[in-house]
Order: sequence, then C-alpha cells, then structure tokens
Amino acid sequence: MATAVAVSLAMFLTVLVGTRAAADAQAKTASLESIMAALASVQGADATFSETRESAFLTGGLKSSGHVLWRAPGSLTKITLEPFEETVTVEGGEIKLSRTDDGRTRGSVISIEDYPELRSIVESVRSTLAGNSVELKNNFSVAVSGSPDTWQIELKPMTKKLANSIESILIAGAGTKISQFQTTEAGGDVSVMTLTYDKIW
Repeated sequence: MATAVAVSLAMFLTVLVGTRAAADAQAKTASLESIMAALASVQGADATFSETRESAFLTGGLKSSGHVLWRAPGSLTKITLEPFEETVTVEGGEIKLSRTDDGRTRGSVISIEDYPELRSIVESVRSTLAGNSVELKNNFSVAVSGSPDTWQIELKPMTKKLANSIESILIAGAGTKISQFQTTEAGGDVSVMTLTYDKIW
C-alpha cells in the first residue's frame, strides 16, 4: 500500500514539475503581442546606425553611418553622414529626401501612396517601431522567435508584387529596443543596419 502511494505521489510530482516547467518556458517565449506592447511604450528614440549593404555588384560592400530619430507614432528620420550626407524623413504619407553633393543640397518629396511596394517596406519599419501589429500583418507573414529579453521577428511578403522586391526582413531586438534590421532583397542583395541608442524614452 505504501509503495503504491509513493508511486502515485511520484507520478503526481513529475506531472506537476513538468507542467510548471512548460509554463515557465511558455512565459519566457516571446510573442508578437508582447513585443509590440513593449515597442508601443516607446515615445521617442535617438540612435546611431551603421549599415552594410552586400551585393554581387559591390566589391567589399557599401558601408554607411549616421543617426536615426524616431518620434511616435509615425515620424522617422534617417540622417546619413558617411560616405555622403543625406537626410530621409518619413512623416504621414510623405518621404522627404535631402542630399548634399559638392556643397549643393537638393531636396525632393514623394508620396508613398504612389508606390505601393515602397509603402509596404516603409510601414514594416514604422509599424514595428510603433508596436502596430495590425499594420504589420497587412503586408507580411510574421514569425517570432526568442524571449522577451532577446527576440527576433521575421517578415515575409504576402503579395507577389512585394515578393518581387523583398525576400524577407529580419528584425532583432531586446525588450523595448530594436537592435538590427536585416533586409534581403529578391535579387539577393542584403542590407544590415545595426542601431546603438543614445537616448530612448
């Protein structure tokens, strides 16, 4: 009788420990909802970026660096300082471009609504920064891996037109900070942007 009770107790404890372990593992697994909620809490960020673009047409790749400024809910500015001076600001439905060559600055403004594929790519970045999973899922299938402390989001185009331009976008981060964007184009070119934060609030 005592043996049967001991065996029964041991089985119960094994199931209990297993259930707790599974619950702990699930609690430590990142979900799109938890990542988006963390990112949505950020009202602004100033970061330094370094970007490398690898292409079959570029020997050694193309490297650039500068600053990225984010202001919720939708203002994003990329200021390139090297190897050229360029400022790209995305606000509302417009992209404002300013570039300096030989001491002369030229500017232009385009509407992202006129370029559906460009709009999808731009919104993939803004939606992630803003923690907007609904907008993100409009154009991409979303796969999440990692934990809330160190996570990855992989985006793959849902439309053939977008897939003709982009193969995938891999976004890595930790908590409320995005640390890297890796974009693989349909033609095989790969761009990796790494962010180092100066200020976040």
